[in-house]
Amino acid sequence: AALAMSASEEKSELPNRETLKEAGDQEVAAGNFKQAAEFYTAAIAAAEADSAKNERDYALFGNRSLCYIKLRMYEEAKHDAQQAVARNPQYVKGFYRLGLCQMELADAA
Repeated sequence: AALAMSASEEKSELPNRETLKEAGDQEVAAGNFKQAAEFYTAAIAAAEADSAKNERDYALFGNRSLCYIKLRMYEEAKHDAQQAVARNPQYVKGFYRLGLCQMELADAA
């Protein structure tokens, strides 16, 4: 029966950025940072494919940055922290994570 869906029904079944973000948040809460990062990556892709910009999208980068820090992937975490603060200069957690990455990378620029 699932194969009989029309194209419009199928499109509405694709997970949106909010659903993906919530899934990522649940994985973070469970300590599954690798899986969470994958959900945030998918949420970022969904957000970038969506012409309607959401001012909360900075949090997707911030959350993925946290995951990368937990996975000791500091270059990736630094990049995401930079993306987050570029989108929201008031995002304190983003600056904190950026500083953490710079310390870990001995990149005190």
